Amino acid sequence: MNLIGEDFATFYKGESTPKITLFHDRTASDGKYDPTILRSFNQQLNDPGFAYKEIFTKIAPLAWQQSVALQPADLVAFECFKEAEARLAARKSRKTFTALLDMEAFGIHYRKFPKKALQKLREALEAQKGIGLVP
Repeated sequence: MNLIGEDFATFYKGESTPKITLFHDRTASDGKYDPTILRSFNQQLNDPGFAYKEIFTKIAPLAWQQSVALQPADLVAFECFKEAEARLAARKSRKTFTALLDMEAFGIHYRKFPKKALQKLREALEAQKGIGLVP
């Protein structure tokens, strides 16, 4: 959500605040993890330090059968996953990933988290669980 917010702050030149509704692939066959995604979304919006809360309206689960837009998003997610695997194994990028990057009207950017940062996050989440902030 930070990257999306930063992109809008950089590239959106309109006078009104843009409004974004996020959709995610329904999890499992029964939506088992959908409440976790919603809780994380709401936690981000309730964070006083989150600068882009005004642009996000809601997040909702959809099945790929309900939304044609999720189908290319699934392709991009899969290709990013395979690219991460390739980097870990020191393999060349897949042709489909390279083709996506070579498209003029397409762009991917990401941020990596160092191992120490992920360990600190885990410690913080475990501490929150002990006081009831995290289920």
